[in-house]
Amino acid sequence: MIERIEGNSVTEFDSHKNYGHREFKPKVEPYDPSKPLEDPLDIWPILRTFQETARRFQLRTAIRAKNAENEEAYDIITPIPMRNGEIPPNFPETMDDLRRLSIEEIDELLRLYDIARRPAHDATRRRIFSGFLGCRTYC
Repeated sequence: MIERIEGNSVTEFDSHKNYGHREFKPKVEPYDPSKPLEDPLDIWPILRTFQETARRFQLRTAIRAKNAENEEAYDIITPIPMRNGEIPPNFPETMDDLRRLSIEEIDELLRLYDIARRPAHDATRRRIFSGFLGCRTYC
């Protein structure tokens, strides 16, 4: 028998059995950064927050994969408003428009959205903006 720690309790299980189908759920509250941890070594709340973020990312990836089946629907980029609620006039409407943007236009969009300071390489700036738009491949 091997002991396994689950949250705040310890359970025993047989090592030859497959427990991979069971989802591991720690018995703790979600991590709240405004409250100090009772035990500085108790990292389960932080890990749980990361797990929830990963699940949301997997869901977004699944939706993008489904959209990729219909290439025309995927080619259209959903406009993303800036902090003031407006959409920049040179915002690309399709993936082809995004590929045609010059580095200067991408720099301007990065500045308008306040995404990043100017990275060193042109390809890096394209990659950052493509990732911001949720493109499955960068341009």
